[in-house]
Amino acid sequence: MAQVLITGRIATVELGVGEEAVVEHTARIEQLAELGYIRIVGSIVGTHTPPPAPVELSPAEQAVADGEDPVVAEVEASVAESLGENDGVPPRSGRGSGLTAWQAFLDSKRIDYPADASRDDLIDLWETRPQDQS
Repeated sequence: MAQVLITGRIATVELGVGEEAVVEHTARIEQLAELGYIRIVGSIVGTHTPPPAPVELSPAEQAVADGEDPVVAEVEASVAESLGENDGVPPRSGRGSGLTAWQAFLDSKRIDYPADASRDDLIDLWETRPQDQS
């Protein structure tokens, strides 16, 4: 697997703002870059391999990334699931709220979306759809 040079964009326990590090180019590194915690400066080796498949964040990580309380998000998702309130709609945060879950859901509803759409784009698309598409 290729190594990449990353720069911290948001201070974390692993990397401060502006600090650089050389790391393996993994799905986790891609996820951190998408969330804005780091910036991938470039590949260390001569060729850059395609990014690995995205990984699902843990419920706590997803809630924090969305600016939500991880405990509240998990409880709300659990209650909605037990009451059957979500009608198959993936949760907005926590377990089962990733990009692939939203893509599969919109595919099941036969709703088209751009190939480069983010999870938030897919949620917005679902929430603003004409009501006859549910």
